[in-house]
Amino acid sequence: MNGLREVYTGRLLHLDIKPGNIYIRNDRAPLLIDFGAARQTLQAENENLPPMYTLGFASPEHPGEREKLGP
Repeated sequence: MNGLREVYTGRLLHLDIKPGNIYIRNDRAPLLIDFGAARQTLQAENENLPPMYTLGFASPEHPGEREKLGP
């Protein structure tokens, strides 16, 4: 959750949180990886970016009501 707080503070949305994107380090601490789908939010130039998500892990608003995306 600390990693997500940092992402959201930077006005980004990861948009692809799933088990495969959480790496467990040797000390058993989780690390959020794969920011390929991350999008900067609240910037007009990014409104037309194509949707990127993994079926079964996307939020309900992700494939449809993208204006409601947020932390």
